[in-house]
Amino acid sequence: MFDLSEWKHQRLEEDVAIGLPYKKGRVDVTAVAYVFGSKEKMPKYVESIELALRETYRWSGRLKTTLVVNQMCERLECLKSIIGKDLRIDVDTSLKPGNIVDFSRNMIKTLPDRFDTEYILNIHPDGFPLRQGLDEFIGKWDYIGGPWNITSDDLVTKVLLNRNDGSGNGGFALRTRKICEVGAGAYNRFWKIIPDCYLLYEDIFFTRFLPRWQPGYAKKISFASRSESLKFSLAGDLMPNGHLDCMPFGFHSWKALQIIKETCNA
Repeated sequence: MFDLSEWKHQRLEEDVAIGLPYKKGRVDVTAVAYVFGSKEKMPKYVESIELALRETYRWSGRLKTTLVVNQMCERLECLKSIIGKDLRIDVDTSLKPGNIVDFSRNMIKTLPDRFDTEYILNIHPDGFPLRQGLDEFIGKWDYIGGPWNITSDDLVTKVLLNRNDGSGNGGFALRTRKICEVGAGAYNRFWKIIPDCYLLYEDIFFTRFLPRWQPGYAKKISFASRSESLKFSLAGDLMPNGHLDCMPFGFHSWKALQIIKETCNA
């Protein structure tokens, strides 16, 4: 039985022992993560994102990195001193702990300003690479993330969103600058008036809402197929056909990691 707590503790110890720097990663990719919480919880959140960053560097090289936070803390200052000039920290006090829609609005409209490369690799405390292979997914699509499970969509969702069952989940995703800029422009021109709801969850907005309501967007932006998305990431508790054909490049959610570890003997 996979022991998540033991794995996280062991991996962080190993990563710290290996130390920085790792080899340089691709110069056209920036790793981007959002970390925001109360003053009391921030040190724990930073510890989690430190593991995600170290695992990203281990498997994909030392990427340029942006952390978007709502406040600084001692552990974050320490992490900044360890990583050095490759780490940019954007302090955005408008981020409200626990408010997913507020975070998504912020991400949709400001993401293009958080990086200056052709691609971004979105990571989370519970979403990061598990093996080498980033190069496999560069230059093929504007967006790739773990595939959606649309079988549970209710009638209203079927009307409001497209039926995309490919890419995908945004917790661990690779995106081009193009999709970030086009999505931000569409939001600012037409969709920022939408009341707070799940339609504005950033990954749903980019991959299911805009393709449904802006035909021009769907023609400009390319998404990975379901089969390719499964090679990139497993998200949530989605278990395709009861098995995985291969170990994905990464994951999003601890449940997904547990499935991968127990299924792929990783």
